[in-house]
Amino acid sequence: MTAHLRLFGQRAYPLDPGLLVSLAHHPDEHAARATLAALRHVTDGRVRTLALTILEDPTADGWRKAVALHLLARNFMASDYGRIATLLAAWRDADADDLHGLGYGALATLEAHPAPEAAPALLTLYDCGPCSHCRERCVDLLHQLGQLPDHIVDECQFDANFDLRAKALSYRSGGSSSPPEDK
Repeated sequence: MTAHLRLFGQRAYPLDPGLLVSLAHHPDEHAARATLAALRHVTDGRVRTLALTILEDPTADGWRKAVALHLLARNFMASDYGRIATLLAAWRDADADDLHGLGYGALATLEAHPAPEAAPALLTLYDCGPCSHCRERCVDLLHQLGQLPDHIVDECQFDANFDLRAKALSYRSGGSSSPPEDK
């Protein structure tokens, strides 16, 4: 079963997703992971309900909440900006792996639905995320949305991520979000 489910982690499930939704809480963790990965490609109210159920479940672990954030990318509503910001703030002191997973899921959803309302979640993720690549994605999206604070641009000029340093210099001088060309 798990091997078949994994096929749909790469391409959309062509049938009614009801069966997949029912397998999302399978006791076999491998089956549950494969099912949730397959549901990332599905737009359906039942998938949104599943995502919200997981996000609101105080016993759900970090990887399930991270995947639930991914599920929102195709099942998004404006109220999700606040939901994502609240979740990231609550998990800001979590284990680095959990926090990275949550950040990755949040970024996938926020990049799919860019709006100024995403800024609080992006600022929290920039502040507490453990990954320099994700931090760069936060800064890029904040810049794109016109929500990038000057103090973050200043800080990024000393970041360990050299691409982010270059972008910060470009942003400071009024440049675009595209990286500088190699000469």
